[in-house]
Amino acid sequence: MKLKKNSSESIVKQKQGSLLQEDGERFLPWMEDPMINYEHLHRYRFAREFVKGKKVLDLACGEGYGSYMLAEKAREVVGVDIDEATIKHASARYVKDNLKFIKSSMTAIAIESEKKFDVIICFEALEHVEEHDKVIAEIKRVLKDDGIFIVSMPNKYIYSDLSNYENPWHKKELYLDEFEVLLRSNFKNVLIYGQKVFPTSNIFSISEVVNNAQELAIEKMGGEFSFVSLDKKEARYFIAVSSDYSIKDPIESSYMVDTSEYLFKKNVELKNLQSELEAIHNSHGWKFLTCYYKFRDKIFPPNTQRKALAKWLLETAKRTKRALDYFIPVLHGFRWFLLNPNTRKLSNVWSTYKAGGIRLCWDRAVERFSARLLSYDPFRNQLSNSQSKYILEESTFKPLFSIVVPVHKVACEWLEKCISSVVNQHYTNWELILVDDGSQRDDLKQLINAWALQDNRIHAYYLDENCGVACTTNVGIKQAKGEFIGFLDHDDELTPDALTWIVWTLNKNPDALWLYSDEDKISQNGTYHSPYFKPDFSTELLLSNMYTCHLSVYSADFLSKVGGLREYSGAQDHDLALRLSEIIPREKIVHIPRVLYHWRQIQGSTASRTIIKPEGPTGGRKAVTEALQRRNIKGKVTSYELCQTIYQIEFEPTKFPKVSIIIPTRNALALVKKCIDSARKCTQYPNFEIIVINNASDDKQFLDYIRKEESEGRIKVLHYDNPFNHSEMNNIAVNSVESEFVLFMNNDVEILSDNWLEQLIATIDMDTSIATVGCLLLYPDGKIQHGGIILGINSTAGHAHKYLDAKSSGYFGRLYCLQEMSGITAALSLVRRLAFQAVGGFDSEKYPTSWNDVDLCIRLRKQGFRCIYNPMVRAIHHELKTRPISPEEFDYQKRLRDDYPEILSKDPFYNPNLSLDNEQFQGYRSFPIEEQIPELRCIRV
Repeated sequence: MKLKKNSSESIVKQKQGSLLQEDGERFLPWMEDPMINYEHLHRYRFAREFVKGKKVLDLACGEGYGSYMLAEKAREVVGVDIDEATIKHASARYVKDNLKFIKSSMTAIAIESEKKFDVIICFEALEHVEEHDKVIAEIKRVLKDDGIFIVSMPNKYIYSDLSNYENPWHKKELYLDEFEVLLRSNFKNVLIYGQKVFPTSNIFSISEVVNNAQELAIEKMGGEFSFVSLDKKEARYFIAVSSDYSIKDPIESSYMVDTSEYLFKKNVELKNLQSELEAIHNSHGWKFLTCYYKFRDKIFPPNTQRKALAKWLLETAKRTKRALDYFIPVLHGFRWFLLNPNTRKLSNVWSTYKAGGIRLCWDRAVERFSARLLSYDPFRNQLSNSQSKYILEESTFKPLFSIVVPVHKVACEWLEKCISSVVNQHYTNWELILVDDGSQRDDLKQLINAWALQDNRIHAYYLDENCGVACTTNVGIKQAKGEFIGFLDHDDELTPDALTWIVWTLNKNPDALWLYSDEDKISQNGTYHSPYFKPDFSTELLLSNMYTCHLSVYSADFLSKVGGLREYSGAQDHDLALRLSEIIPREKIVHIPRVLYHWRQIQGSTASRTIIKPEGPTGGRKAVTEALQRRNIKGKVTSYELCQTIYQIEFEPTKFPKVSIIIPTRNALALVKKCIDSARKCTQYPNFEIIVINNASDDKQFLDYIRKEESEGRIKVLHYDNPFNHSEMNNIAVNSVESEFVLFMNNDVEILSDNWLEQLIATIDMDTSIATVGCLLLYPDGKIQHGGIILGINSTAGHAHKYLDAKSSGYFGRLYCLQEMSGITAALSLVRRLAFQAVGGFDSEKYPTSWNDVDLCIRLRKQGFRCIYNPMVRAIHHELKTRPISPEEFDYQKRLRDDYPEILSKDPFYNPNLSLDNEQFQGYRSFPIEEQIPELRCIRV
């Protein structure tokens, strides 16, 4: 038997589906380890010789690859596994008319019919349970009287004893005699085979078929190989074929050869690495390091203060780097202003200075120009031609895409690059629709016509008069024949793999109706910079900013339903997106976290800066205002002062449900008084109560204060005399009220915004799926303390934009955008009471004092609820930035990582291309395409 990497005999020919994660025990076909591949594939190929035309049960089928192999010969195959996620994966990935997968354990097989199967396979499973007899009894129940049972078992002597290895997943391994006793006590006929992967040399007949076979064994002893007895071939695994009837045409032995020589290639790679390591050890640099370490150990012997010195040097280097990171962008800012000064630049700088003085000008320079210094490589994670080819071959849905380009008086150089970027797509099923908006330029017309003659997928249309971007684009939409339509500006470019990513995403998300990607900017000299790594779709964020922008691809049917684009003074794309978001469900709007679009930054383009087209913010405010009206939401829309296309909404509630404000505290009279006074002063909301939870306070002035406030009916007091447990105190308070909403408020919070409670109520009332709303929290010095919770920061979670200046706009303006987040701090958050109680409230046992808000928000989101951040509500949180961290804090962090490893690894509202080592959205991390598409690991670039 021969195994080829791309053999015509399919090993894992499958429908596109989600891939399981490696867990250390389950075999997955795309694993890199050749030894494991050989063992597993050989077993199933061996078993396949017994199943032709038979009904087969594959017990503990795992990922499903083996069941699929059996189904190529068998009449019917049922794959069984105990894990529901595995069954879902197998059912989606391996599709055949004679193959199905069901969830069941081996000790109680979920098949009522007795004596149903001709063959039962049980590979890599029996050792995982202790009740072997129970499993065999179940097998005998569903196996026909003349049926065959094929089972594998690790040879405990070789697998565990000799190697001194204990597999934590294995419950009960067997020696050969134990394995034989188990089977022969239940079946009349038993054939036992051994299996082990050996390096081999094969001499095989080429001229004619010869049945006589020779088997030899060699062993290296004393530096030389010599021939030894075949008894030396000790099995790592046993495979048994058992039946109560005679076994017809038994196989004497089975050999499988890897003609791709993958194992040898890996060995060559290892030798090359060893050679490289040896070269490093012989290099002058290594010798210098060796001398340095000897010198260091002599001057600063171990167990001295050398670590403290090294730490001081490292900290000095870090401080120097931070200073340079902060100072160099400012020099770039001066250079930008002085090289080409004009009134527009002066106006920008002056408006920034008026808003926040020299400090804000400095911060804006750092924010704007430091991005160009970060390590951004637009080509690092682009799909190669061979990778795209593999993806497209595996994709069953390959729609026609219509790319519409409105053209108006653009330089031929940029239009040429724009068209070339479409023609050079790896995916070829597209049409390019160029609509000239009355440019009346012969050079443009010649260029467009030349391309249309060269490629019949390119169609050109000309308008006699200039009618605007929306009108021109609508002409292109009407001519489009594709199932999906995308827009491309006449001076911008697509990446070569853009449409391939969209095809892959549509095959993974067949219900998707709107897809959008990340984008970057490209300067006139071809430099790529300022990538915008976007979050997944948020209805609320779209109200604040047209962030989906480029590249967006829409269902042609739904574009038709909303009537295409409307003239909106430069905000026609935003208006379209808002209208589409009202008829397309959130789950059918899919974000592709890859840069697929280069937005050209030339004189006069929107990419240069929004002030180039001053009508844009006016149209944007109008589009958002009308969207609120369509949704029956009352609110006033304004632009953020330092970024006119960030829209801030001052909501107005239409109803006034009761709110219980819950403030836990122990003593701290000054803080509590400031907290309560600011809460009352900054709202006119007519229907709220304040509940103070007194945690064993002993300060007489504080006790007098709360008694007086309670006697006057201004607050309610609950007494909690146990050790501080923030979670339990709040749970008790919530269970004591019947208000529709509860508001958790730390005793050290001071409200700054007028109508703060009105804003929070109006925000949570926008949609019943919203369970909690949080706000912008500041430290007393004006730095950001909280702008929503990001999952995965430093392996747990962090606060978005923490420590940034409050007058900065954050990452692409997100600090001042209404938006959905993965979590909200409980320091100040409005929560829907029934949603809070539906998930069991705060977990007072696991997270009594901290991280309880992160845990709560994760559980709320798992139940389909959403968390919203509203920066229009601002407050000071007097929590010290340098507050001591208790030892329990690390325990809670570890617990959070253990409870939610998968959820913490991917925050949908924080792009996987952004760094996880800070909360300021600064820097990038490696997000290789193989992480998103594991199958590509075996594709040569």
